[in-house]
Amino acid sequence: MTPFRRVSASGLDTAQKCPASFALNAVDQESGTAAVAGTGRHAFLDAFAGSWNAHHDVARARDEALATVPQDAPWRAACEGIDLVAQVEGVTLIEVGLAFAYHPETGDVGDLGPVSARDYSPPLPWVCGTLDWVAHRDGGGITLIDFKGQTEAEPAARNLQLGFYAACYAKTRNVPEMRVELRYISDMGAVRVDGADLDVWDFDATLQRVTRICEDVDAARLAAEAGKPVPMRLGTHCTYCPCKVVCPAQIEGARSLLMYGEGDLPAIPTLSAAQAGSAWVRVTNGIALLERIERLLRERALAQGGLPLPDGESLVVVSQERKSLDAAEALPILRALVGDRVEELIERSISTTVVTALGGELGLSRGQTKAAGQAAIWEALAPATKRTTTQSLRVKKAKVAK
Repeated sequence: MTPFRRVSASGLDTAQKCPASFALNAVDQESGTAAVAGTGRHAFLDAFAGSWNAHHDVARARDEALATVPQDAPWRAACEGIDLVAQVEGVTLIEVGLAFAYHPETGDVGDLGPVSARDYSPPLPWVCGTLDWVAHRDGGGITLIDFKGQTEAEPAARNLQLGFYAACYAKTRNVPEMRVELRYISDMGAVRVDGADLDVWDFDATLQRVTRICEDVDAARLAAEAGKPVPMRLGTHCTYCPCKVVCPAQIEGARSLLMYGEGDLPAIPTLSAAQAGSAWVRVTNGIALLERIERLLRERALAQGGLPLPDGESLVVVSQERKSLDAAEALPILRALVGDRVEELIERSISTTVVTALGGELGLSRGQTKAAGQAAIWEALAPATKRTTTQSLRVKKAKVAK
């Protein structure tokens, strides 16, 4: 657990909506599948840009970039589906992974150059960030590009992250205007573009907004340190907030969600549209928080073999073993044991039910019990058998005293 998050370019929109989320303790957590996929897509696009800069050959750059993506990576389909010709059309050079820092108190802008793994050296209160691409076009035009997944961000014209990159790049390169674009990439690689044109007035306005956001965050931190109430603002920005599990507003929302009863439901149709929208956000965030709490409780229950429940009941761990057979290895063994009978029961795959039935027939043919035959056939199939064990939880009812 860290004292709080530092404000970064990618967190500016959230910091503007809820400064307190940067004043609370941040609970360290593993990256979700969407974040991992996003990192994978960015690495692919960066590799493509590097090769394309060197050779200006889209096909070669694509092949070299795809070679860096594991064949079984869930995001490989997205990488394969991107129209890369469209991404570099009219482009002469792509700058990749440039990092910048902005000091909200002095207004200074620093060029950090390429930074590895977002490991920024400037201390607080510097706000840091790393852009994706800056595409230089024929005729001298510049387009700053930020690649996204399918989750909708603020429009490009007022997107703080995009505006921050553009302002920092413009200030350090003395650029008066540029095109900025959000490029959304679907799971199958379709690209949707949302763009805007920004100039020096937009750059200054964006950095002024960043300064005000940092002032609000500092005020929230001072209030938290003094033990004073810090206003929390619930919204869709809460989805990926690492403070969610310690956020008072989230906890209160989850508590109120748990206290809903059937008698409360008829009141929902009487809510105004604004009230219904607010309720939707509370319920959505409450469910997400409850799912995280359930996951943590499940991990604890599995680790210690169960949990006692109220009224004498208990949560117990149930283990199940699954067997799967390699047909190529199993068929010769089965033929040696039960002969052509195998061909009558097996087509393309071997089910454990069929093997168990054959084991019973083997036992009877040997003058043994079915159980003995089944044990013998599974023992013989050991080299061709893959065993996996899964654990689940179930509620064990309390015994009723007679």
